[in-house]
Amino acid sequence: MADYYDFTTERRARRIDSHETFSTQIDMTKFVKKLGADFICSECEEVLVRIEPGGILGEALNQLDTTVILDHHLAKHAS
Repeated sequence: MADYYDFTTERRARRIDSHETFSTQIDMTKFVKKLGADFICSECEEVLVRIEPGGILGEALNQLDTTVILDHHLAKHAS
């Protein structure tokens, strides 16, 4: 991620860099399972993320993908 100053909103912001490697301390296997190019919710079988081969964001989960997965679980499966 890269920090920068956004002159439109007049505040500091953070931009996700698609070329920067991403790692997480969260074990994502309890939230999703991988089926081909899709990451599917482990509870409701809904496709949450599809990784396109040769896509501009790479062929692995990134920060945005992880946010989508965690938001889905918080909204639909929070206990």
